[in-house]
Amino acid sequence: MMNKRIKIIVATHKVVEAIDKKIDNAYQKIMVGAYNKDVPEGYLSDHFKGGISHKNPNFCELTGQYYLYKMDDSDIKGLVHYRRIFSNNLLPFIRLKAINRKQILKYLKNYDIILPKHISLAPETVEENYANNHHKKDYELLREVFKDKFSDYLVAFEKVSCGYNTYLANMLIAPKEIFDAYSKWLFDVLFELEKRTDISSYDTYQARIYGFLSERLLLVWLTKHPLKVKEVTVLNTEQKQFPVFMDKIKRKLKGWFRK
Repeated sequence: MMNKRIKIIVATHKVVEAIDKKIDNAYQKIMVGAYNKDVPEGYLSDHFKGGISHKNPNFCELTGQYYLYKMDDSDIKGLVHYRRIFSNNLLPFIRLKAINRKQILKYLKNYDIILPKHISLAPETVEENYANNHHKKDYELLREVFKDKFSDYLVAFEKVSCGYNTYLANMLIAPKEIFDAYSKWLFDVLFELEKRTDISSYDTYQARIYGFLSERLLLVWLTKHPLKVKEVTVLNTEQKQFPVFMDKIKRKLKGWFRK
């Protein structure tokens, strides 16, 4: 197990050095949307023949995931962000670092996949939340994609759509077999949806449609393929953690006093 090759890409669209102190050699920074950029030494590039780097404005960090899926054969693969990392620290304001190689291997001895802690969108359902924040018609088109091309996932899609939980940020770490199987399915779905959508009038935020929708799709895949999931806290590397930690404590105390 200790000899496993691990490649966790840290997606970034700019040069970042602060993250270097928070990660070990299991991680490597990747410049996403790099098709028209000079990529600095020490960074991977999501631009390759047959790649989707040029689609980064619409696919966000998924262009990095596509690179890792297609171009890397490491035993364990994963995706995090330069601003968001997995951490299991109980006191994040004391030691703000990403889970390291040893911790990743330990988790994957007992679990199939490492994901962020799921969030509840209640009182909105997953579908309602998307419709209220993005273009409702795109979610309806996604449903048509499942009906037409991926009907064996339709029940899972509808279950997730009317539920309240989801995973955000498109972050994951998993063995190659799981990472690649999920990636193949995800991009098959998104590329089919891409053929049916017209985003020519969208602003730059809403144009990130496939990155937004993929956050809802991970749970669809997991519903169809139940795995043992290790949920790990996600920390924002640019956010001061002590105030965040104290805010969580205050909210928990208020909850206890109300009971």
